[in-house]
Amino acid sequence: KQKTAYEIYQCDWSSDVCSSDLNQRIRQEMSDKGRELIDGVGAMRVTEGMMDERKIKLRKVKPEDCRQLWEWANEQEVRSRSFISKSISWDEHVKWFSKILQDSRCFQFIVLDDKDKPIGQVRFDMLLDDEAEISLSIDKSKRGLGYGNLIISKAIYKIFQNTRFEIVHAFIKPKNNQS
Repeated sequence: KQKTAYEIYQCDWSSDVCSSDLNQRIRQEMSDKGRELIDGVGAMRVTEGMMDERKIKLRKVKPEDCRQLWEWANEQEVRSRSFISKSISWDEHVKWFSKILQDSRCFQFIVLDDKDKPIGQVRFDMLLDDEAEISLSIDKSKRGLGYGNLIISKAIYKIFQNTRFEIVHAFIKPKNNQS
């Protein structure tokens, strides 16, 4: 019997979500759940973000970003909000990162503040020719300061300008209210 998105939410579902054969129906249910969490004032936040005095830049990831990304990925709060909550070994991360750097279906950026200091990362993974999944994390010292909306707005604008993507999905754990 196929599990519904609700059944996955109610159990240890990380292996189901991360399996390569996760069927389209469950992904759609998860995307629909994400849409339910949208409050209808996103356009206003985008406009506010564009006028935000905090300036951020996005730059493509480079090989020397590997350690910083690993540290952000293994931060306790990030792991607790991720679909796979176990920590990531250095070797596992290096293998994954090497693949990401070569993957033409993955677009990953380091987010820099107005002093060119890294404050987070945002990644788009192609699902279909015109659809992508977004993932982001923000440095612990910058969380709760409103950077999330600013990063998402800027990153989506950039990805829409430079790819054929027309739709971006965000899959969020149901109890992850901060996201």
